[in-house]
Amino acid sequence: MKHNGEVLVARHGETESNRAGRYAGWCMESLTRLGREQAVELGYRLKDAGVTRVRTSCIRRAQETAALVGGVLGVPVLPDSRLNELRMGPWEGLTEAEVLERYPGEFRIWHEAPDELRLPDRETLRELAGRVQEVVATSMRSGHRELLMTHVALVRVATLAAYGRPLSEYKQIEVENCCLMPVPVPPTWIVPDRAQEVASVPAQRFATG
Repeated sequence: MKHNGEVLVARHGETESNRAGRYAGWCMESLTRLGREQAVELGYRLKDAGVTRVRTSCIRRAQETAALVGGVLGVPVLPDSRLNELRMGPWEGLTEAEVLERYPGEFRIWHEAPDELRLPDRETLRELAGRVQEVVATSMRSGHRELLMTHVALVRVATLAAYGRPLSEYKQIEVENCCLMPVPVPPTWIVPDRAQEVASVPAQRFATG
C-alpha cells in the first residue's frame, strides 16, 4: 500500500471534559452525542482516502471514535497504547482554572514554554515525541493505509516533528475534535522499531493529585 510519504492522524470526538476545559488525560470517559456524530462524519470524509485499518489509542474516547469510523469504512480497528494521550500527572482531571489556581508557575510555563515543563508523573513533550515517532514508523511499515486515532497532544507533536518545528510551538497548533491531519513522514522516521507491531496495554488512570 502506497502512503505518499504521509500518515493520517485524527483526534477523537467531543467529550464532556472538552466542553468543560478539563485535562482528561488517561481517564475513561465516553463521547458526547455530538462526539459520536463527529466520528461518523469523519468516517464518511475518509471514504475515498484508501484507509484499510484504524490504529487507535487504548483510551475509551479514542476507541469509541475509532470504532465508529471503522464501522463506516468497514475496516478493522487495532489498539496501540503508544497513541494514548499525554500523561498529565497531577493535572489529570483538573480544569484549566483549577490548574492555574494550584500550579500558577507551572501553568505559565505550559503556555509560554511547554517543552520545558517538568512535573512528577507527567510525561514531557520530548518523551511524547519519541513514542509518536515509533508508532508512525510502525504504521508506515504495516502494509496498511492506516488512520491513527489519537489525542490533541499527539496530533500537535506529530505535526511539529514532521515539519521540523520546535516543540516550543506546541500551543500554536489548533486541533479540533475529529480534525484530520495528513502528516508528512520524514524518511529518518522509518527506522527499525523498538516496539512490537501491537503495543497495547490496559490504559491506566493516573493520580489527579
